Amino acid sequence: MKVGLLTGPFKDRSFEEVVQFASEAGFDALEVAGTHIDPQKLTPQRAAEISTVLREQGVEISSLAAYLNITDPDPEKRKAHSAYLKSAVDAAVLLNVEAIPVSVSPPRTV
Repeated sequence: MKVGLLTGPFKDRSFEEVVQFASEAGFDALEVAGTHIDPQKLTPQRAAEISTVLREQGVEISSLAAYLNITDPDPEKRKAHSAYLKSAVDAAVLLNVEAIPVSVSPPRTV
């Protein structure tokens, strides 16, 4: 079993800092939020840099988080969210990541 960490709560830290923290804390993997890897801006060069950082720290990406509502009733939002999801798939290919969690409904508020 591998134990992972969601990067989302570390918005004030760089991706490299989060990877180093995860490694030092004994985590095996990261679920990476868009605040740390924006799939719509990811280039092959940056993907190679990310892969190097991960390899050096002994951490992998378990998933690229894409928690956007792809069934939103608003057609424009649905279109934008679907475009983001497609870019997440492309990013996953570049980073050799096999999972992309998505949402089919908006998050609940308490």
